[in-house]
Amino acid sequence: MDIRLLGPVQVWRDRTQVDVGPRQQRFVLAVLAVEVNRVVTVDRLVDLCCPGGPPATARHAIRVNVSRLRAALDTAELTRERGGYVLRADPVRVDAHRFRALADQARRSAHDVDRGSTRSRRRVGAVLDQDPGHDRQLAGRPQWHRLEQVADACQHPVRLAGAGAPDRLSEPHNPS
Repeated sequence: MDIRLLGPVQVWRDRTQVDVGPRQQRFVLAVLAVEVNRVVTVDRLVDLCCPGGPPATARHAIRVNVSRLRAALDTAELTRERGGYVLRADPVRVDAHRFRALADQARRSAHDVDRGSTRSRRRVGAVLDQDPGHDRQLAGRPQWHRLEQVADACQHPVRLAGAGAPDRLSEPHNPS
């Protein structure tokens, strides 16, 4: 299972995209994936989902969203622990964590040789090519000058996660 956060929130399993539900549910998944293998309390999820103040049903809505995510992911990787939830996964399966690791590796490589040299750019490019989600053809020429900016942004997961927060957390729609 691969979780993509850099762009639309998506989950892929065996080259098939998994439907992880509406925006609110994808946001909960994104927060849990940013904090992979760490407990995220229900209070923190409510605070991130409802920056203007939670409705009375916010905690219930979080539980429903997590329950639906468990069903969609079809795994036991999303568990309840110590007043919150934890997504158990190899961080490399989450693109933001994979990118951060690759950017750190590229930074270390770039310090070995002058940053502006062709050799440095080749080394950084080789590191990026190790990422199966990186496609040079989609982006055209790699933007080397933006590598550090993007890597630095990935160091602030709460700011990134909060950027796409739903306007408010409402009771999940029940068609019956």
